[in-house]
Amino acid sequence: MPGTVAIFRIGQLGDTLAALPAISAIREGFPDARMVLITHEPGSQGCVSSWTVLEATGFFSQVLFYRSSLTPMNNLFSHLKMAIRIRRLQVDTLFYLAPIPRFERQVSRDRLFFQTICGIKQCYGMEPTEHTRALRDGEGHLTVLPSEIDRLLSIVGNAGLAIPEKGKAVLRVPIGEGVRATVSARWQAAKFPPGCPIIGLGPGSKMPAKRWPLDRFIETAKRLCRSLPEVHFIVLGGPEDCELGARLVAMIGPQVVNWAGSLSVLESAEALRRCTLYLGNDTGTMHLAAAVGTRCIAIFSARDHPGKWYPYGQGHVVIRKQVPCEGCYLTVCEEHRMACLMEISVAEVCQAVLSDLNVAPLANLRS
Repeated sequence: MPGTVAIFRIGQLGDTLAALPAISAIREGFPDARMVLITHEPGSQGCVSSWTVLEATGFFSQVLFYRSSLTPMNNLFSHLKMAIRIRRLQVDTLFYLAPIPRFERQVSRDRLFFQTICGIKQCYGMEPTEHTRALRDGEGHLTVLPSEIDRLLSIVGNAGLAIPEKGKAVLRVPIGEGVRATVSARWQAAKFPPGCPIIGLGPGSKMPAKRWPLDRFIETAKRLCRSLPEVHFIVLGGPEDCELGARLVAMIGPQVVNWAGSLSVLESAEALRRCTLYLGNDTGTMHLAAAVGTRCIAIFSARDHPGKWYPYGQGHVVIRKQVPCEGCYLTVCEEHRMACLMEISVAEVCQAVLSDLNVAPLANLRS
């Protein structure tokens, strides 16, 4: 039985949430071990640090942040400091929960660092995954990949630990009483009519290639208001989404409240838990909604494989179009002007929302 277990996980908010079931399974498998998280420094790469969510789980006794530098000398110094800290902790076992695709050169580099330099004897998950990148079927379409949640759980299962069946994992977002009280106060101040449907809106994304146009969100909200006069919307996201929320408020009116950038990650999770459903892009806000059990109408670009980042669980609706340029992995799409997202119509999204709410669409919503 290992005395100290380290978990390596980096990425954005969605990456962190996808790792929650795997981390829970590791904690349950090693109940007496000291657990250490290795992740990137808060604020680096413009991402929400995984520690923002994982600290509140109580699973970890310590977190080690590393900083990536543009200069080789600073990188070397940073990694040497990290290696010394890991050796002092006497880490026995590492779960390498790196995002995919992970290339051979990256895995070889990290294997050298963790096993040889840091002296960690047992490492799980250190296999390259570049073969999954843009993998296609016989018709030339991107293959459907397993959920990232189930992929990470399979790494834990390969270590001999108990894991849930595919598609049956439970995401436990650590929402405390203080968070609930804060959101309750905001909820009361918003004065939502009792029993009205409340839709959490996620119009943003750190990747422009994943953003359905804002004018389509605006038109969608207008049409839904005509069909459902009692509907209300809450715009959620990071500080970078605040302006998007302000434009929605300006164009729609008091049925929209803009909380983007004003709530913490866990407060956003609690707000989404109270929503009737989520409507928005493939972003961290969507993964938060799915994690707390709120149904999602998720608008997906075709930049990545279907399946891998779909909202986890039952009852969600994913709207995604197949296009010849799918699998581009672009952050910004200029050449094809976001063809995959532009094929998704306002009418299609409205229909998905109304079907979820069991409301018959008005005639003018079909156009």
